Amino acid sequence: MLRRAVAPLLIAALLAQCGCQFWSRFKGIGHSPAPCTFNAGATSQEVVAHVNRNVAPPDATPPLTAWRSTGVKMKVGGFPSVNGTIAVEAPHRLRIQAAMPVTQADVADIGANDEEMWFWNSQDKRVIAVKHEDLPYAMSQMQLPLEPEWLMEVLGVAPLDPGEFELVRPVTDAGHIDLVAERTMPTGQVVRRIVRVDACHGRIMEHRLETSEGDLIAIARLSDYRSDPSGQYTLPHTVDLYWPASRMNLTMRITGSITANPPAASDALWTMPNRPDSPRFRLGRPPGTPVRRSSMEQPVLRSGMEQPVLQQNAVPFDYGGSSARPFPAN
Repeated sequence: MLRRAVAPLLIAALLAQCGCQFWSRFKGIGHSPAPCTFNAGATSQEVVAHVNRNVAPPDATPPLTAWRSTGVKMKVGGFPSVNGTIAVEAPHRLRIQAAMPVTQADVADIGANDEEMWFWNSQDKRVIAVKHEDLPYAMSQMQLPLEPEWLMEVLGVAPLDPGEFELVRPVTDAGHIDLVAERTMPTGQVVRRIVRVDACHGRIMEHRLETSEGDLIAIARLSDYRSDPSGQYTLPHTVDLYWPASRMNLTMRITGSITANPPAASDALWTMPNRPDSPRFRLGRPPGTPVRRSSMEQPVLRSGMEQPVLQQNAVPFDYGGSSARPFPAN
């Protein structure tokens, strides 16, 4: 059961690349709701500027380009939650590590640096790596929309482009307005990018990816907005990520403090783990093949000598039976 609990967590993070936005269960018992402060008649450029105020502040405040938290509860579906830490740094860096609450035994390690991303879980015992240049191929095989730019925006360290979005107000008073844009995924698929904004406080409620026909591809719901200890940035402290086609759901709830724009981390934070009991495998295009291939062809875990064929669900996503080749540790 632990493998099933951790697997969606690993998939959710490949997608690997960075930022912060979160959905909460805190209800503020006994407190009156804050008065509306957002100008509901704002233009699309004004709305984007408002939601970008952390990463593009209007004053002398430094933009938010990185954050870390060592107090995170992570939950996949109906499985028990695990303790975790998150570190993110624009434009590509991410590290999510999870451990059991009582024993503190490591159960997952997900990361990305400027060259590649990786996934490890305690049940499978393999470190799976994907170079950024192989991401379109990996996405086409995993049946999961791993859109790094989208995740960077969701996690709050990448600004929205004011020239990309159009403003759409609901026909009825639904309490929100939508910023809508078209975007091309790494696989070449054109999707609709929707940012749903609270019409009262101007905070992002949802990030959505939809097909051109309106079918939901992925959604991130955000809430529990609070100021960081410095008081300069307002960040959501719970995010619920969901991919309907894969039935993958990941909730991350920050229970500790967020350190915004922390001092530069050591290279070790952004380095793929070197575990003696965990061989490394690279998921990528077979050598000499183009990026886009038939959906009937299978990805290859390559480099080094041949290993037994991977079985379905042996790693955090379904390879459909592919050849495995380890590659040397760094």
